[in-house]
Amino acid sequence: MKMNGTTHTTLQLLRKRFMIKFIGKIGLFVLFLPMVFSCESEISIGGFETQKWKEDPNGCNGNREKLLTKLISNQSKVIGHNEMEVKKLLGKPDATDIRSRGQKFFEYGVKGGNLCNPESFHQPEILRVRFDALDRVTEIAIY
Repeated sequence: MKMNGTTHTTLQLLRKRFMIKFIGKIGLFVLFLPMVFSCESEISIGGFETQKWKEDPNGCNGNREKLLTKLISNQSKVIGHNEMEVKKLLGKPDATDIRSRGQKFFEYGVKGGNLCNPESFHQPEILRVRFDALDRVTEIAIY
């Protein structure tokens, strides 16, 4: 197939436009990539002892019960944060409950009850952190 000068020039122009658009899109991706990963921030609650909370699984040692008031009074500082930020503050949850529509709950035992002593008739006190489908905390409640 023989191409005339106009067809050849048009193809070159199309290739250049494609390359410019492609490089532009890669440039935007590279530019915004650091912003995506830098959105994570640390949750800071003055006087809340994160390490004591993390070292008291199911609340069996009583540390979580003592720290609960500080956490609940500052729950607005936790609302809107993501799963990784909550794990930095509270550690790995004692239980995770995944629901429909992308909802997820982290459960932390605060007052162990029968979780710590199987012979106990007392129900445990549980802190539930609710995440929406976008992985943001929407609610903190005690059950």
